[in-house]
Amino acid sequence: MKRNLLFAGLFVACTLLFTNACRTLPQPDFHPVAPGLRVVTYNINWGGPNPDAVASYLKQANADVVFLQETHEGW
Repeated sequence: MKRNLLFAGLFVACTLLFTNACRTLPQPDFHPVAPGLRVVTYNINWGGPNPDAVASYLKQANADVVFLQETHEGW
């Protein structure tokens, strides 16, 4: 029983120490000067079997890079 309480206390102490240490880490000063890269991923099998709807969605997304998941020869 005492051993379990000791381990529980150590776990809580380490958790508190670690979370507080992470809060004090310096935050990066990141301000991009150029437009970002727009990436879209689309799961063909989940999205439905309508190629025109998929094409319309992807065109509307205006992405720089498109990843298609679960494609097959029909696509």
